[in-house]
Amino acid sequence: MDKHNFGEMEKVQKYCKDATAKLQLFLDYHPDKKGQEVPDPYSGGENDFEAVLDLVEVAAANLLKTLLTEKGLTNCAC
Repeated sequence: MDKHNFGEMEKVQKYCKDATAKLQLFLDYHPDKKGQEVPDPYSGGENDFEAVLDLVEVAAANLLKTLLTEKGLTNCAC
């Protein structure tokens, strides 16, 4: 989700009664990229795709750890 989509979702969320979901950008789970969008690699080359993959792998691992911690599943070998 890019920042434009994020802004639109924030508008929609205001109309949801008792909304409990937390909106976040995916890279908020990356320790060095909080508040940033995942870059679009399609206008670049192979290195751009590799760079995006590196970002996504780190963010995905941290998202998984966060979800496991929230559910009390911290004894797994993740």
